[in-house]
Formats: sequence, C-alpha cells, structure tokens
Amino acid sequence: MRIAIGSDPNAAEEKYRLVEFIKRNELGKLLILEVMM
Repeated sequence: MRIAIGSDPNAAEEKYRLVEFIKRNELGKLLILEVMM
C-alpha cells in the first residue's frame, strides 16, 4: 500500500523507504527498552 506524493515517483519511493526504516528503527528501540526493563 503506497501513496506517491509529488511528480517524481523515485523521490516518493525514497521518502516511503525512509519513513518505513524510521518506523522499524523506533520499534526496535522500543523492543530493546522493553527487554532491558
């Protein structure tokens, strides 16, 4: 499920990948914090 914003699909793809990476990174951090608690 992908929404391309703007006229450049490559830029939209990069932005989407970056957002997904950040989301996964945040989840990873939360998981590590939960384990360490």
